[in-house]
Amino acid sequence: MNRKLVISVALFSLLLSALAAARDDEPIEKLIERANSAGDHKAELYAKVARREVEIANEEFVKGEVQQAFAAVKAVSEYSDKALQAAHQYRKKLKETELTLRATSRRLNDVEQTLAFEDRPLVKQVVEHVEDIRTDLLHLMFAPDVQRQNSFSRGP
Repeated sequence: MNRKLVISVALFSLLLSALAAARDDEPIEKLIERANSAGDHKAELYAKVARREVEIANEEFVKGEVQQAFAAVKAVSEYSDKALQAAHQYRKKLKETELTLRATSRRLNDVEQTLAFEDRPLVKQVVEHVEDIRTDLLHLMFAPDVQRQNSFSRGP
């Protein structure tokens, strides 16, 4: 009986990891649709869209399609902004959102280092913008809750 339980748990975890891998292969259009209608998971999903846009930008830069690459870089900024707005609205999945945006910022910085000097300023600006958003998210995560403090300061 115990062996069956171990096998069941192993199969279940394999299924979960397969589902997670399938989600990473999800077309960006589907991911955007899910993010737009996600409710309290919007922040995390918008951050994932921003991360995917970095890879699209990198692919376009490699192909020499600079205009499409810059459009993807601008999309990174826009979806990072949407992630921050959703984080303020719902206050859910903040840690996951921040971690994804950290990976986004680092990867975009790596992409920037591969570019010609004249192509770097916009990418650098977006990296800094994503870092500012991360800072805002960290403040949102760790700033004291004013309402909670006010309720504790009231007497009996």
